Amino acid sequence: TTSWVFGGYGYDYIGNVGYLQDLWKYDITGNTWTWMKGNNTIAQLGNYGTLGTTSVTNKPSARIYPVTWTDASGSTLFLFGGYGYDGAGNIGYLNDLWKYDVASNNWTWISGTNIYFSPGYYGTLTVGSATTVPGARDASASWSDASGNLWLFGGFGNTISSFTTGYLNDLW
Repeated sequence: TTSWVFGGYGYDYIGNVGYLQDLWKYDITGNTWTWMKGNNTIAQLGNYGTLGTTSVTNKPSARIYPVTWTDASGSTLFLFGGYGYDGAGNIGYLNDLWKYDVASNNWTWISGTNIYFSPGYYGTLTVGSATTVPGARDASASWSDASGNLWLFGGFGNTISSFTTGYLNDLW
């Protein structure tokens, strides 16, 4: 059984304190940690690449409080939002969605924006759409169902207006 940890706020390998973007795998059976991807220094910007295109150079930015989950098979890790650096180096709430393929050890940016404080687009209640996306946020509650789908509730961040933040109670 495997657990994953991404980023956070803490110490890098030389003792500097700040936002991190390293990805770690913990093997519960073997009681071992493996550094899988990301930098070992603080304040790293993401490399978004092209939306939907996997690349060895793609990587999410340093951040705290993102939501993570795996698909039903455990072969794919997903990461959404948090508070950290956007693609231009600004610090704020994020709404980017990333997919990490365990077998290839590569990230793909698959939804959301590379701009901090992005508002949500709610669309029509209960109707999925390629343009529907939660606003930038951190510290959401989340769980995945038996099919590996993410359920995302609330958090703190943006609703439908950029730079308007507060506690959220939306369910995605």
